[in-house]
Amino acid sequence: MGKIFGQFHSLKNENEADVSQNFVIPLLTKYLGFTLEDIKPERNFPARDIFYGRRKSGSTEDLPKSQRPDFVVCINDISNPKFVVDSKAPNEDLEQHLSQLKSYAIGVGVNTLVITNGIGFRIYDVNHLMFEANNIEELDLKFNGLKEILSKDVQSSKPFIEIIKSVDIDKALDKSSEQIIEEERRKRQLKVSDFEEYLKYLEREFQNWQIPREFQTVSYLEIEQYPPDRLHRFQIHETSKFGVRDEKIYILAEIEQKFNTPIKIFIGPSGIGKTTLLKYIAYTKTRECLSLQNTEIPIYIPLRNFGANLGLKDLIISSLEKGGFNVSSEELSKLLQKHVFFFLLDAFDEVQEKYLEDVKREIEDFVGMGSHKFIVTSRETRAINLPRSSRFLINSLEQNEIENLLERYFGGGRFRFWSEITRNGLVEESKNTLLLTLMILIYKEDRALPPSRTKIVGKIVEKIKEWERGKDGRLTNGLNWDVKEKILGELAYKIVETQENLTLSKKQVDSVLIPSLNYFEENREVSRGIVKHRVIDDLALTGIVSRDAGTLSFWHRAFLNYFASKALADKYLENPKVLEDIKNKLAWEPIIIGSSEHLDDSTEFVEAIKGTNLFLASACMVEARKISVHTITDIVSQLATKCSSPIGAIRYRAIYFLKRINPMHTMDVFFDVLENNKYPDVWKNALEEVAKEKSDRAKRAVYEFIDWDEGSFFLGSTQGSVAKALSNFDIDDQLRAIEIWRKKPDILTNMDCIEAILNIIREGKLTKRVKKGLLDFYLEKVENDIYKSHKDGGLADILIEIGDENFIPKLIESFGTRDPQNHLHGMRTKDILVSYKSNHVIEQLSSKAIDQKNSDLIREECSAALSKSKGIVPLSIFEKLLEDKNPRIRRNAINGLDRFSAAEVKDLLLEYVNDEDAWVQHESIKILGDNGLLVELVN
Repeated sequence: MGKIFGQFHSLKNENEADVSQNFVIPLLTKYLGFTLEDIKPERNFPARDIFYGRRKSGSTEDLPKSQRPDFVVCINDISNPKFVVDSKAPNEDLEQHLSQLKSYAIGVGVNTLVITNGIGFRIYDVNHLMFEANNIEELDLKFNGLKEILSKDVQSSKPFIEIIKSVDIDKALDKSSEQIIEEERRKRQLKVSDFEEYLKYLEREFQNWQIPREFQTVSYLEIEQYPPDRLHRFQIHETSKFGVRDEKIYILAEIEQKFNTPIKIFIGPSGIGKTTLLKYIAYTKTRECLSLQNTEIPIYIPLRNFGANLGLKDLIISSLEKGGFNVSSEELSKLLQKHVFFFLLDAFDEVQEKYLEDVKREIEDFVGMGSHKFIVTSRETRAINLPRSSRFLINSLEQNEIENLLERYFGGGRFRFWSEITRNGLVEESKNTLLLTLMILIYKEDRALPPSRTKIVGKIVEKIKEWERGKDGRLTNGLNWDVKEKILGELAYKIVETQENLTLSKKQVDSVLIPSLNYFEENREVSRGIVKHRVIDDLALTGIVSRDAGTLSFWHRAFLNYFASKALADKYLENPKVLEDIKNKLAWEPIIIGSSEHLDDSTEFVEAIKGTNLFLASACMVEARKISVHTITDIVSQLATKCSSPIGAIRYRAIYFLKRINPMHTMDVFFDVLENNKYPDVWKNALEEVAKEKSDRAKRAVYEFIDWDEGSFFLGSTQGSVAKALSNFDIDDQLRAIEIWRKKPDILTNMDCIEAILNIIREGKLTKRVKKGLLDFYLEKVENDIYKSHKDGGLADILIEIGDENFIPKLIESFGTRDPQNHLHGMRTKDILVSYKSNHVIEQLSSKAIDQKNSDLIREECSAALSKSKGIVPLSIFEKLLEDKNPRIRRNAINGLDRFSAAEVKDLLLEYVNDEDAWVQHESIKILGDNGLLVELVN
């Protein structure tokens, strides 16, 4: 389906106003070319006389509102009206008041009348029907015909009589939507038929998009498939002339709909999930092609292979040939003119510097060849900019996104995992998709986490070793792991040393591998005469590196850095002067930091860095296995001094490292900062840290700041920090944190208070009194609270996390007592009820929804919660609700049928296609379509 279907098919309009706002205005402005100034609300349009025959019957202003349209569409001004539009509620008949609406149109002086209820869409030339679509899918398929009648270009350039003559009435009216759909499917089948074998290959290749292909044989890596389009949020990667970033957050679907540039560039740090995102898109686009929903052929290309002998066209041909689609360069040029391709270009930052302009020029050339689409990924260190492109930053994972992922892996045990994250100071690392996934895999097996990045990657390497040993050498050529690690270290070191590319050419691989094998042969660590390609086979079987046409690259930069740091540690032990040449080079910093973990004692290593780069030395100290107390004390003292710097960025880095160091060395520093430092940003961090001591002196320190209330966008909320600190103490202190939230529900304090309550939950300290305080806070009515939506949303998330079934009666009761206009609170309450899975809760909701003695509002909301419930709702409940006289309850029941198999609900859906409520009809047809049962409906 096209853009019309994509934007409008899932709308849940409740009334006429919703149809106008969510459907009519976007359709007229975004797709038919009109401006908001062209669309005049009827109430703002001058009254006109209405005639029946020759007799004047009154004025347009005398008609009841139900008999007047919603809009008069004009071009330039009200003296040039073109057509009128009447919006109806989804359950209203399109022909209701038709004669009066026709009279109104004639009175206004136009011949064209548009009527829609957000599902059906009709155009009359006053006397005759000239266009009809019975649903959004049909409107999408007939959209070209709609534009020939209603678009601003047509309405402004053609007189009405010419528009009428140009309309193909047979096409606009007579052909059924089923016939149109079938014809469209045949056209799409023809477009993709040549690529069917290739598409099936892609489907197999990327069905496990969540894990690198090299790792798919490593059976213990049980990585859940969690769609990146649900996990990630994006921002425009541009700054205004004033240096202010656009703060709007987008999801992937919004980017696809709102940004029409042929090239979209996604930028993010290593490990954020760029490659996974592209592979997921490749997989979903492939499935769309195979199911004939789309005809844009996806091609995934790792740009690391771009070079002197492999241009973009060569890489495209290679990708197609891997899937069994053999094509010459000349044939590809013809295909590019005939078909639309969706190119997924991964890792622009891995292209060698000398080829950057070449690859940019080739991408631009391809854009000019047709309507092809491109997605390019890159790290921020090489943020590509291209004509006709939009650039987006992939944000670090937000807390709610992390919680959703943890729910998938651990369910209710996610709080124990998060406690381990916070205990080890890995909160920042958890915002990186790769590191979070690795930590999850480690914790699932060991129920504990390493305390740093290097140790996390090292733990995964240990797991790979264990897996390989468990295969009794069946998958290796006899290399032991010590040899493999040394070779991988030298290869990684070579990549960092050249700083050209993350891929080593065949020549570069040989320059590392041949001397290494000679050394290992002389020391009898490998078999004499071992063949080079067998060694590369062994390395590739680990999944840590991959090979392609003689080249070799690491799966991910995290593993590259890990092995390069092992090699640096070995070289440092042989010659400490090796550190002097690299310690001031930015590219070497992650390698240097990792090396301190591979040394038995890092004291001298850190001392060699401390004099020139305190923050690098601090990072090394955090990673180190062992380091002298004298060195730790000296670094902590220097960091404490930096906390008084007039430069905010320096204070931020100093406090960051102090928080990462063992509290036994830093706690007194944080107490001292609260008394003697003058910067509020430092106080905020120190306040939260001292509270973790959970001592009497900590509580006294926090209460010294209990009324501290200042804040800004850059500082954040000081009262929020007080609330987070209070969460570490007793019940009365925790209730005091809730009271702070009640008094200051602004956005920044709201976020901190949510974190404070989650901290209580994670540590298993939640009591009945605190639960009651939270529920009462959620249910209390507050007048004119501009932050109410943020507060309600945050509290709803908290109540979902708590999951206490004792909340249910009061939550259901609140439907009947809340302000009817406060729809958002009702939606939040439904979200809470939906989250419960227990049969007891399902029974309570079912009883309330079915019992006619309850108010319509309670019954409607309970039935809506049942339709989306995460629990198991028996089909018999929905069958009962479908018999209800209330159309809203029947709609909810129909929506609930979507959870059952097609065979279970087919007869019910076919029956309710003829329901008197248009929305029930629409939802029945949609579910039938989603389950491939439209043929049954036609029959």
